[in-house]
Amino acid sequence: MAEMINPSRLFRRLSSEPLDITISDYTERTDFMELKNKKIIVTGCAQGIGESTLRAYVAAGAQVAAMDVNTEMGNAAVQNANKDTPGSAFFLKCDVSNREEVDTAFDEAADQMGGLDVLANIAGVHRHAPTHEVPDETLEWLFKVNMNGTIYTNGAAYRHMTEGGSICLLYTSPSPRDRQKS
Repeated sequence: MAEMINPSRLFRRLSSEPLDITISDYTERTDFMELKNKKIIVTGCAQGIGESTLRAYVAAGAQVAAMDVNTEMGNAAVQNANKDTPGSAFFLKCDVSNREEVDTAFDEAADQMGGLDVLANIAGVHRHAPTHEVPDETLEWLFKVNMNGTIYTNGAAYRHMTEGGSICLLYTSPSPRDRQKS
């Protein structure tokens, strides 16, 4: 029986150290979901779980449109993901809280890749404070990115999804250790 992949291996980015993924982590396993030549959009690709997901998908042979609001970090993540891997990635700037930007970026991604099989919607933001102390402006920003962004990206992806396509939503909060740093 093939060895199972530990999901935490795919998303290990709780520290500032780079994720250590090798091609053999994916190509030698027979039980891993087949991603070779899949057309995938990853939002929130510039850091953390989004960057780790980007690298894992490219290492598994997928064609990835990587999106983030931070152009400099997004381009760097794509450049790192494309090193010695069977897949490929390209970067598109996209603020998921802006419906027009989402529609434009998703249309461009689907055109460049020739369709869309998977959306990994990882973009999200947070601020830690007691609920009664969170300013209204912060709540509005959180809602625009996390709620509206989910609705906008899912809708845009659906327009391009092939039969059998998948949408993966992933939201996380920092560990208690990370909260102490903020």
